[in-house]
Amino acid sequence: MTERTKKPFRILSIDGGGIRGIIPAMVIKAIEDETGKPMHELFDMIVGTSTGGIIALGLTLPLKDNKPYDADFLIDLYSKRGGEIFHQTTISKLFSLGGILEEKYSQGGIEAILKEYFQSVKLSQVLPGVEVMVTAYETERRQPWFFKSHVAKIDALRDNYAWEAARSTSAAPTYFEPYKLKLNENDHLSLVDGGVFANNPTLCAYAEAKVILGKRNAQQSRTTEETGERGLESLIVEARDDDNKNFLVVSVGTGSATLPYMHEEAKKWGAAGWLSPLISILMQGVSESVDYQMRQLLPESTDGERHYYRFQVELKPENEQMDDVSENNVRGLRLQGENLVRNSASDIINLCKQLKKYSEL
Repeated sequence: MTERTKKPFRILSIDGGGIRGIIPAMVIKAIEDETGKPMHELFDMIVGTSTGGIIALGLTLPLKDNKPYDADFLIDLYSKRGGEIFHQTTISKLFSLGGILEEKYSQGGIEAILKEYFQSVKLSQVLPGVEVMVTAYETERRQPWFFKSHVAKIDALRDNYAWEAARSTSAAPTYFEPYKLKLNENDHLSLVDGGVFANNPTLCAYAEAKVILGKRNAQQSRTTEETGERGLESLIVEARDDDNKNFLVVSVGTGSATLPYMHEEAKKWGAAGWLSPLISILMQGVSESVDYQMRQLLPESTDGERHYYRFQVELKPENEQMDDVSENNVRGLRLQGENLVRNSASDIINLCKQLKKYSEL
């Protein structure tokens, strides 16, 4: 087997977490700075949920001079425009009761920002060499929904505007109302934040990568049969054998909550009392369980290289809120991101060596 056949399918997965998207954006900036390359040249697929979905779309689509946004641009988006995304009108303050009676924020602010940043770009326009996928949940059909660029390329009905995918994946219950995505004159989807089932979408990304590889391998087989040549064989490895060699997965979190919910308090809560804690618990529980599963699926390979990286930081209690866009909190999140990059420096350097090597094959 030549070195070329050992090139793994490279996945970048980004968690949900609202304004805390600043943290993964700073990890991505560190990777960009270390490699000198944009993310779409380093990864075969970039996947995200909620705020991570917005970042994933920003990194993979031709949005500024036919290029994607870089991490610095995305950090500025959160730092300077967060107040417009999480904009609460006087009326919503009076009647939402913190998201208990209806959504906390008007969709007008977030939709205006997403339309401005993603313009009229569609999923099928993803940059060459990379695929993008973002998660959402359909409330009427009661099923997960995935926006996938590789599907959008062959199915016009699934070729949605990027801003609509971003709006759907970030429609966090109690924060924003569900997004109504029209399918045709008579049908629609009712979509909410993919964080309700995949706040850490790494396992979804891993499963989808196997689908993509399977299709490529089928194409390879047809090419070999028709031409008698190796076709794509030199570029693609089988997805069945020794998966820890066939994949390189990088998962980036938006911070792990540390504020405890004490038994003596929690036992007195009813539905209203549990609302905010439950969202936090579900987000973190899903993220940590997926991390556990990925560590079992992709242990250190027999080739001596790591094939799974998880970058996550424990948040200070004052930085846990997804919608706190105050200057102090934004600065606190940037400091948390800096700490994560500094404490993960050796892992980031090692990862970047692998990414640069594979990007040159």
